[in-house]
Amino acid sequence: MKRFVFSIALSFLVAGSADALQWGVKAGGGVNFKPSPSRWGGHGSVEIPLSEDYPTSLSAFFEMYRKSGITQMPIGLSIHYKAALSRYGGTIYFAGGGGLLRVSGLGNSANNGMITVAGGTVFGLTESIDLFGQFRWFKAFASGSVNEYGIQAGFHFPLGRE
Repeated sequence: MKRFVFSIALSFLVAGSADALQWGVKAGGGVNFKPSPSRWGGHGSVEIPLSEDYPTSLSAFFEMYRKSGITQMPIGLSIHYKAALSRYGGTIYFAGGGGLLRVSGLGNSANNGMITVAGGTVFGLTESIDLFGQFRWFKAFASGSVNEYGIQAGFHFPLGRE
């Protein structure tokens, strides 16, 4: 958890130096479908632009899913590539990265490294609030781990200027 807080703090420092670029915060809910049973939870992330020349950003994310006394928390960093969805607005993005998958409950807990891939879209709702929807796949680096699939949706708050 300390590493995650450090990565968020580092993201804010990088964002402060990238004042010419637009960064953002996502907050929403979601569901993790695999493994059964499905677990409901939430998503939070901070996106920091990496370049003025390329539509890429670094995203620090945190998710939490719970059901039947088991808590699952994927925490990590991913690189996003964004592209315009259409001439009418919106963006589509693809991401890949990794981090830590913490699973606890029923008297047990485990922390394992993980790999993740995500894709989604962002549509403008107002000038200061967007809607996002994304799909995420992740898998822990542990024997017996399974492919995990989830979707998240919520609000994206663009900060700074484009």
